[in-house]
Amino acid sequence: MSREFSSEILNEWAWHGVPCEVLLRDGLGWQSGTVKFCLEFIPDPQEDEVTEDTEDGSEKLGELKALPESSLDDLRAELLNT
Repeated sequence: MSREFSSEILNEWAWHGVPCEVLLRDGLGWQSGTVKFCLEFIPDPQEDEVTEDTEDGSEKLGELKALPESSLDDLRAELLNT
């Protein structure tokens, strides 16, 4: 069974939330609240990224190697010059 959602419904769920109630863990009633959904993109680390250990044992990103030429470089240059 397929269900389509309108942009208004998705907007409500993502930005404003939808009122709801959940059963408390102890089973002694219901807790009212709001449900919101969010989607987060977390990019994978690039192969040419270098990590370095810091003094406190954590890692930090080092310098990135030069990016390969892009087919959009000419367009970018043209847009920056106008």
